[in-house]
Amino acid sequence: VRAYRDEHRLPFPIALDSGGAVTRSFRVKMYPHLVLVDADGQIRDVRQGRTSESGLAAAIEAVLPPT
Repeated sequence: VRAYRDEHRLPFPIALDSGGAVTRSFRVKMYPHLVLVDADGQIRDVRQGRTSESGLAAAIEAVLPPT
C-alpha cells in the first residue's frame, strides 16, 4: 500500500484495517467504500460502490473549506 501511495503521489492518509474495526464502525458492505470527513472530523459524505468522477469531485468540493 505504501509503495502504491508513493508511486501515485497520493496526498491523503490511507487507513489499513487489519482487524476489521474500521470496516465494522463504518458499516462497510461493499467496495469501494468512500467516507469524506471534513476538517472538524465530521463525516460529510459516504459513497458505496462505483461513483462518477464528477460526482466525487462535487462531494469533495462541498467538504472543502471556503477559500
